[in-house]
Amino acid sequence: MAVSGVRTVKDLVILITGASSGLGRAAVERLIQQGVRGVIAFDRSTFEHNNVTAANHVLSKKI
Repeated sequence: MAVSGVRTVKDLVILITGASSGLGRAAVERLIQQGVRGVIAFDRSTFEHNNVTAANHVLSKKI
């Protein structure tokens, strides 16, 4: 139960830049643990796309 006036990330879809590595990836993992519905990540690099896809698979979420 949320405290009155405090918003939660539950059921939100959040856009995070730099979500494939470092602080961005850590933020994604934390948000998913807190119940975020989905994360949108964009990167033009195939390597980084594969990192996000692998993290998505491990965390059992859809992007």
